[in-house]
Amino acid sequence: MASSARMPHLIHWCGFAGGWLLVIGPLQQSALELESEIREGIEAGRKLRALPRGPSPSPWWWLLPPVAYVQRVRLRHQQRRVARDALEPDEIRRLERIGDVARAWAFVAGGAFLIAVTETWSLRESYGWDEWVFWVVLVLMAQLCAALTTYRNRRDRKSVV
Repeated sequence: MASSARMPHLIHWCGFAGGWLLVIGPLQQSALELESEIREGIEAGRKLRALPRGPSPSPWWWLLPPVAYVQRVRLRHQQRRVARDALEPDEIRRLERIGDVARAWAFVAGGAFLIAVTETWSLRESYGWDEWVFWVVLVLMAQLCAALTTYRNRRDRKSVV
């Protein structure tokens, strides 16, 4: 009887662990893939950094947010045109691929994070913890995932060099 009373807690812990594993997996995989993509696009990045930057609109325009927004959009489009003129077609495709890979992994990691939030809440309900415990655990787990991804990424860079 005592064993079956503990089973729901075990199931909630499994869901919690699984949810957070689903978060860290896409984070680490995206870091790995993006590192590879970026290494291949280094020359394009150098060209982009060497391009002249136009003057940014005055921050005072944010007193009229729609005007400031339109100015920022125009500036972004202008910078894209200048960048497209400076890059070769294969460099443009490579940079677009980096954006596509980043966006796709952001969706996967974002969805996984939402599952982890649900599983963390279920664990909190299973034990009857106060709501603040949920928020602390959520923040700590998100930081742990980010720290482990950063650590692995740095370790992998050192082993390549």
